[in-house]
This record gives sequence, structure tokens and C-alpha cells, in this order.
Amino acid sequence: MGGKAKRFLGILSNAGIGFEHICLPSPFSVKRWHVTVLIDFLCGIEDLPEHEIVFFLNERIKISELPQKRCAVVTAELPYLENGGGAEALRPYEEHMREEKFVGVLESRLKAIRLFWEGNVRLGAYYTYDARDCEFLSSMTHSDVKRLDFRIPVHSAQKLNQQVSRFAFPVELSYLSLAYEYYERSYHGQDLAHSYLLLMIAAEILFNAGHGEISYKICRGVAVLLAESNQDGLDMFNKMKKLYGKRSKLVHEGKEDGICHDDVRMLRMCLRHCILKLCALRFSKKQLEDSLKSGGMGDFS
Repeated sequence: MGGKAKRFLGILSNAGIGFEHICLPSPFSVKRWHVTVLIDFLCGIEDLPEHEIVFFLNERIKISELPQKRCAVVTAELPYLENGGGAEALRPYEEHMREEKFVGVLESRLKAIRLFWEGNVRLGAYYTYDARDCEFLSSMTHSDVKRLDFRIPVHSAQKLNQQVSRFAFPVELSYLSLAYEYYERSYHGQDLAHSYLLLMIAAEILFNAGHGEISYKICRGVAVLLAESNQDGLDMFNKMKKLYGKRSKLVHEGKEDGICHDDVRMLRMCLRHCILKLCALRFSKKQLEDSLKSGGMGDFS
């Protein structure tokens, strides 16, 4: 029994200049569409007036601020489950689960990309439709995507594609998975202070083991993991000490006025590189603590 020839259209939020050079897993491909083309297409498949589509897109991707009025869209054809000579007809629940799994492949790649490069690029919404007559089939919208554009030069995109294609997160390390979760949550913080605290929680999960002052352990951990020289390590230790001091004022005195965008950006960058370093090392929490105490982590290159 034949089914509909389903296709997928995803609208990316915060996919700034250079994202079109990022490789997505098969069968997904990313292109730049002019906003007028996207508006006309969505009006057709959703059978909605133009002003409603424009309002929706401004909420998701701020079309009025897009360079050259072009947005990043992801397209793909949903693979059939073969049954003899034709496509297998699935019950609605089975079809929904298959669609979620299909989209999950894309969202997993976007999550890995966010770990390797700054920017809150996400799937803002997606649609599935009948490829023969563009009949609307289903959709999903992700609300409250915080603005933080992903911008990358072409030469860096090539390196990022290689890194992401080889990346496998060590899910067996529960402390690292939990730190990664709080790192991801920081993109959804209600405000700067909230994002800042979520990142500090991720840092505490990584480095708070054994006895000793937590601020020292976090500063030492970041410095030892990421520094390329003794002086670099000292500078990084002092920067983290200042950042943790702002966390203490926020938590103990309720003062958040000293936290700025650069603080969140710096803290997120440090946490991102620490998580990536630990993904490569695959240390248990005890191995990490022992290595930090000894002050050496091997090759920093």
C-alpha cells in the first residue's frame, strides 16, 4: 500500500553568515532562501495569509534583520520503509515516532555544532509535506530560541565539519553528560544572570570533587585543562577567579549588575573547550581529579 511522498523543510534560527558551508548528515542539506520565497511557500502549504506567516517568521528568525533577506533552511526527503515493492503504510503513532527519530538526527548534529562553535543555531520550526502537491502534513515549532548568531568563516567551517563528523560524546561519563546538559541550558537562560549561573553549575559539576574550596578547584581545573603555558595558565586562573567572584556576589548578595554579555561569552567558551577536552580524554571523575592535583594533563595542542 503506497503512502505520501513526504518531504521535510526546516527553518534554522540564528544560522548566520557561513552556516551554508556546514555539512549536515544525509539526507539533509542546507540552503539560503530569500524570505519572500519562504513566505510564499509557507503560505501555500499552511493555507494562511501572508501577514500571519511574516509574524511567525519574525518571532523565530527575525527576518527583518537577516543579511540580504536570506534565511537558512534545511531540506530532505523522508526515507520510506520498504515493504516489497512499495512504501509501507504506517499507523499515525508509528509515523510520528519515525518522524521524530528522523528529525532527531538533525538536532543531534546541531547540538554537536554548538559545542564546537559559539552560536545558538537551532531548528526553529519544521514542516513535512506531500512532495507531489505540497499538501501540508505536519509541523513542529520550537519556542523561545534565544538570539545568538552562529557566524563562521569558510576555512573554519571546513575544519568544523571534520571535527563534528568524528565526534562521539562519551555518554557513559555521567558527570560529563550532566555538565553538558547545563551548558546547553545556558542558551535558554531567562536573562544574563540565569545563563551565567547555569554555566557555573556546569563548571561545578566538572571540577567539584574531593575536599577544598570550590572556587579554587574550578579556576585550577579550567587553567590546567586549557592553558598552553604556565603564564597562560596563571592568566586563565585569574580570569576564572574574577568570573567566580561575580557568581558569589550574585548568589550571596543578589547583585547581578556586574555580569555582562562578555562574561557569559567567556565562561561559555571556557566550558565548551573543557567539555571537548574531557570528551577526548574520557577521564572518570576520579581520574580527572587525580590529574588536576598532579598539575599535568599531557599534550595541550
